[in-house]
Amino acid sequence: MAFANRTLSLFVVLVVLLATLAASKPIPELDKRAVLTLLPQPSAWAIQTTQTASWSCPQCHPTDLVKISVDCNGNTVFTTTGTNAFSGQANIKVDPSWAVNGYICKLEASLPNDASVSATTSSTFTIVN
Repeated sequence: MAFANRTLSLFVVLVVLLATLAASKPIPELDKRAVLTLLPQPSAWAIQTTQTASWSCPQCHPTDLVKISVDCNGNTVFTTTGTNAFSGQANIKVDPSWAVNGYICKLEASLPNDASVSATTSSTFTIVN
């Protein structure tokens, strides 16, 4: 009986150890979800100026591309692709065609190969002359 109790105890300890190891090992794709962040942008962008969109994604790979979009009143008015999803930036030249009176804009970023990894600036901005 003592041998059976020790065997059962050893089995339980091994199962607990394996379960702990399995639970503590991160799943890479899940770690990348919703961690792409954009730095806050100014509340107004002037026409013909160049603005910088900066991002970081600690779990993303430096070779991953980043799609950057300027969205005004629900319409995408500009899109570009940046490199180094881990941490990078892209310059955006503000076009006069974006300056529609009353339009509210926001900056969006996502990984082209995984749209679930994305971010939108929490603040909005307008385009000004």
